[in-house]
Amino acid sequence: MRAARLSALGSAIGRPQLLDLIRETDTEYALRTAELFEPYRSAGWLRPDLDLATYFLWYIGMVDARLHVEIEGSIAKPDAWNDMARAALHHVVFSN
Repeated sequence: MRAARLSALGSAIGRPQLLDLIRETDTEYALRTAELFEPYRSAGWLRPDLDLATYFLWYIGMVDARLHVEIEGSIAKPDAWNDMARAALHHVVFSN
């Protein structure tokens, strides 16, 4: 899925209609997911200053970037990547 998503994104360069479709799809996902998480932010379980829509767009990018681990012959270590991703997510979502 990641590779297909990144391939589509790459092929959208110079194709404004495809880029608009990707932007619209990602925006819809981010806004809908942010709405679902808003009660948790409001309840104080997440950082009060966390821009949820921006966070979920960032999250898409981080998940897609994991392709670096999945490419055959990659020097990236899956466990190290996962540890870094968890630490980054924890910091962004919960740290003040």
